[in-house]
Amino acid sequence: MSRPTPLPRGRLRLLKVTRWSARLRGLLGRRPPGPRCGILLAPCAGVHTFGMRYAIDVAFVAPDGRVLRARRALAPWRVALCLGAVAVVEMRAGVLDAEYGGIGGVEAAIQHAAGGDIEGDLQRARKLRR
Repeated sequence: MSRPTPLPRGRLRLLKVTRWSARLRGLLGRRPPGPRCGILLAPCAGVHTFGMRYAIDVAFVAPDGRVLRARRALAPWRVALCLGAVAVVEMRAGVLDAEYGGIGGVEAAIQHAAGGDIEGDLQRARKLRR
């Protein structure tokens, strides 16, 4: 039986979430994701941590796929918004640190989660928000 190839150090995997109810829930009620996992919420320009038991790192994504703003260790019972964002990445607190690829690692994971069509996916997300 062959073992799966481990991810390179710092490589982040994102689960793309597009349903309204799933985006509203996000990581709420779930155990903290692994150090190389997160969720991509699209369309989305803000998050809340109401009812959460742990802090999260949040990256707000522009229509072109770059990170507009990052909030490190957003504590429970807080709200974070970013005008101009069309998607949000929620991760375990500390993932935005350089050890896991920093902002560049998040941007690369966003492109991978979009299946290479990051521009098209984020443009569709932007239109849905209007």
